[in-house]
Amino acid sequence: MTKGQVIKSIREATGMSLEELSFEICSPSTLSKIENDLQQVEWSRFERLIEKMGEDPRKYIFAMNKAEERAIQLEYDVAELLENGKYAKASELLVEMEDIKNLDDSSKQFITYARLHIDYSLERIDVQTATEGLEEILEPHLTRMAKNKGKLGNIFLTKNDIRFFIFLAYCYSKVDERKNISTLRQLKDYIFQRATDKAGFVLQYTAICANLSGSLGLAGDIEEALEIAEEGIKWCHRYESLSAYGQLLYNKACCLLLLDGATPEVKRLFQTVIHLLELRNTRESREMSRKAYEFAINNGLEL
Repeated sequence: MTKGQVIKSIREATGMSLEELSFEICSPSTLSKIENDLQQVEWSRFERLIEKMGEDPRKYIFAMNKAEERAIQLEYDVAELLENGKYAKASELLVEMEDIKNLDDSSKQFITYARLHIDYSLERIDVQTATEGLEEILEPHLTRMAKNKGKLGNIFLTKNDIRFFIFLAYCYSKVDERKNISTLRQLKDYIFQRATDKAGFVLQYTAICANLSGSLGLAGDIEEALEIAEEGIKWCHRYESLSAYGQLLYNKACCLLLLDGATPEVKRLFQTVIHLLELRNTRESREMSRKAYEFAINNGLEL
């Protein structure tokens, strides 16, 4: 089965028209040519079309050539390593990925993003350099948002686009908290309202909930921060994802301590949070564990 046949089969099964699927990705005539194998489709466009129909592109790796398949697998592996703070191994895989010939634009953008993520996390570059690099990657989307008063509107985002925006929001949080919160709110609403494959977005959605609840808590919006943290925790349970679980529990514990005081329930929650973060054993989780302990002590909770 060719990539074009895969796209056509899913589109017809979902009942989407050529115009609906091609919107913001290519012209209807181009999509028709792709579906009928009259025009080749690169991975980045194939990925966007498949994700727009609510499917996971990884299910259709059989339609890729060997180089595309290896690049895709490396991309997913690197993304997972970044989520877990394994920067040395991620850097090794990026070198292998860069050696693959004829990488498409999507893979090149991912490599740039991953390098920025690693370099900023290891304090090799400052927040301004990271922000400028991410804004360059997302320039087409940001330009359209600027024309729409800073709103995403009908812009279609892939999982990678959302991953890039999450990191950009994190960089914004260092210089402009309002811009950070606005970006995270829009990303959260986008996934909740428009993503048909909710399970496929669990890593991004829970990361957004963790970052947004943390930012709202720091801004003094404790009740909303608690609500969003609990929503993220529900997603972790529903889709069996632990990536952002420790941070979400930490945010919930801090909110409950501020709202309810040093109750036995809050104490147990803080003890669980610290234990989970220590088990994860990354630089970020160890730092968060230390902050959780200090926050508890400073707010009258003895651990």
